[in-house]
Amino acid sequence: MGSHRLPAVLASSTLARWVTADGDEFSILRYPSRGHHVVSLRARPDGAALLDTQQVDAQVDVWGDWLASLAYEEGLVQGVVTIETSPDGGPLMQRAVRCRESARAHSLSKAWMDEVLDQYPRGSKGVSATITLTLRDPDPEHQADGRKVRRSDRQDVDELIAERLAVRLPHIMDDLAPTGAGAVDLMMADDVIEVVKSAYEPDARGIYDEARARGEDPPVSLWSSVGPSGAVAEWDHYRHGQYASVTWEFTGFTTATLTSKALLPLLEANDDVAIKRVTIIVRPVPPEQSSQIVERNHNDAEARLGDAKKPTARQRRAVRDADKARQSEADGYAVADVALLVTATVPYDQLSRAHAAVSRLAPSARLHMRLMYGQQDIGFAASIGVLGVVTESYLTLSPALINGV
Repeated sequence: MGSHRLPAVLASSTLARWVTADGDEFSILRYPSRGHHVVSLRARPDGAALLDTQQVDAQVDVWGDWLASLAYEEGLVQGVVTIETSPDGGPLMQRAVRCRESARAHSLSKAWMDEVLDQYPRGSKGVSATITLTLRDPDPEHQADGRKVRRSDRQDVDELIAERLAVRLPHIMDDLAPTGAGAVDLMMADDVIEVVKSAYEPDARGIYDEARARGEDPPVSLWSSVGPSGAVAEWDHYRHGQYASVTWEFTGFTTATLTSKALLPLLEANDDVAIKRVTIIVRPVPPEQSSQIVERNHNDAEARLGDAKKPTARQRRAVRDADKARQSEADGYAVADVALLVTATVPYDQLSRAHAAVSRLAPSARLHMRLMYGQQDIGFAASIGVLGVVTESYLTLSPALINGV
C-alpha cells in the first residue's frame, strides 16, 4: 500500500505493541522528541434515540466524573474524543447477507435483495468514535538521598509507561461504559494504522472493508508507510492525494443555553461531505492551579458587573456561572481547557461543498467556528484523534506568552 512517512513532526513518531494485565493487546504511539506517549480506545456508542431525560442526565454526570478523573491521572497531558462519519462499508453488509442466502429462496426474493444490496451502500454513513489519552515521560527517578538515579540504572521509559497503562487501562475502560460510550475496546497497532492511513488516503477505506468482507487479514502496512503520497497545505484547505480537507476551530457558543442535543446537527452524517470528523480536545488543569483560575474568573466577573453603570443580563449571568464553577471546583470537579475542531474531507473537485456544509451546520449547533487560515495541515493532524499530537509542545513561544501571564 505504498511507503510514505507521515509529514512534519509526525515523521519521528513510533508505534509499539504491548499487552495489558488482562492479556489484551494495545498499542502506544510515541513522540520521542517531546516525550509523549499516546494510547487509544475505540467506542461504539448506541446513540440517544431510545434514552429518556433521566438516562441522559445520568450519562452526562458520569461523563463529567470521568473527565474530572483525568486531572488526577499521573502524567496525563490531554484527552481527545473523535466522532467521525464516513461512507459505510458496503461489502461487509453484502457478505453478511450472502452467507445467509438460501439456495431454495424464490427468484423474486433474490432479485429484491440484490436491489437492496446494490442501493444501500450509496447513501449510508457509518459512525466511529475513538478516545485517546496522551501522557508525558515520567519524572526522573531519585534515590533515598535525593540524588537522581543514573541513566544507565533507570528503567526504560517505554516499558515504564506500558506497565502503568497495562494496569490502568482496564479500569479506564470500565469507567467509560456508563457514559454512553457503549462497548469500549483497546486499539491495536493495526487499528491505529488503519485510521491514520484512511484519514490521509480515504481510498484505502475500500481496501480494508473489502478485506473484512472476505474474512481476510487487513493489508500489511508499517507505521513508516501510513503517510500520504503527496500533501500540500494551502491557505484555506489541506490537499492530500485526490482529496482535500478543511478544518475549523471552535471560538465560542452562539448562546449560553445549551441542550443535550445541541451538537447533533454537527455530529450527524451529512450528504454534502464524504468524511467529517468532530474532535474534542480536553487538557486538564493541575488541581493545584484550578482554584486560582476559578477564583480569578469569579473576581473578574464581579468587577465587570460592579463597573457597569447599567448591568446587563449577560453580565449578571457571567457572575452566576463563575460562582457555580467556583463551587463545583470546591466540590472536587476538575478545570480543563477545551478545544473543538471540525474537519470535512471531500474529493478535491468538490472543495466548495465542504466549506458550505460546515458553515451551515455550525450555527445550527450553536457554535462559533473559525476557519484555520494558514494552519490547515496542523488542524488536520490534530483532528485525527488517535495521533494524540500536542500542538502546543512544538511552539517556540515562551510559556508566558502562550498562557498570557
